[in-house]
Amino acid sequence: MNIEPTITTSIPISYETDNYKVSFSVEFGKSKDADKCNNSNIRTVYDTPYQINQYTIDDKNMYCLLAEEGSFALKVYDVNVISKNNSDKRKIHNGYITYNYGLAVVLDINNEPIYNNSITFVPSNDLERDGVPWVVYNNKELIVDQNGHATFQWSTARALEKGVKPTAEQEEMGVEERHENTGMIYITFHPVYTEETHIVEEKEPVYRGLSRGLTRGFTPDPSYAARVGYGSKAETKSQKSSAKTIENSRFILPIRIRNIGETSSNTKCAKDLQSALRVEELQKRTAVLPDY
Repeated sequence: MNIEPTITTSIPISYETDNYKVSFSVEFGKSKDADKCNNSNIRTVYDTPYQINQYTIDDKNMYCLLAEEGSFALKVYDVNVISKNNSDKRKIHNGYITYNYGLAVVLDINNEPIYNNSITFVPSNDLERDGVPWVVYNNKELIVDQNGHATFQWSTARALEKGVKPTAEQEEMGVEERHENTGMIYITFHPVYTEETHIVEEKEPVYRGLSRGLTRGFTPDPSYAARVGYGSKAETKSQKSSAKTIENSRFILPIRIRNIGETSSNTKCAKDLQSALRVEELQKRTAVLPDY
């Protein structure tokens, strides 16, 4: 692309609906392979966030994530969902109800989700999604490398050249022919709230909320077209949430991934769940020959 990008390591998002102000930031980093570290609290810790190139054309912002091959982690932080009419709590006859606001977050690969109403989490188009949304509340942060209750980590690997068809072996491993959506991720953010009832005799406590930017630089290394898929089978501690969605407040962030650094034919990055399961089964049937 012959446009000089703005280089950053985070994407700050801020918007308003009729009744709410919403802001949060997003960044990415390298996650450890679950085959080597299946503790989600450890494997999603990274030292340096990945570079993100922001392109602006006709007042539209477009983002490209420069990531190494392998699994990657998503971080959502500085979450701040505020009611414009100050409805953080509501009195009841023997106390009050507080409203805790936050975001439901879910990542889809290669295809953009289409929703047929303003409150659902479930896409109406033919979209294969591994797992369900996470929920992160105001002033908390979320660092994950898979959706909630998902089976596999997110992963990225070098894409084939345009027009090149995968070999039979590559197809078996879930490598797809390159197309326009190859290397795309779509993250849905949907503001949510939960209710908490407080029974008090006289005095009520007061609750308050909370509420990050871009720098310019140079891209030191070349990047290559990437594909996105499913990596190693992994476990993450996720709990069922009672959060309710806020109408007409959903935001979808599309990001194209390009690879930097070395490439390896051993990187797990299957295009769909069926292929990922096939790769996992193949891995189970492969072992190191003992010394003799």
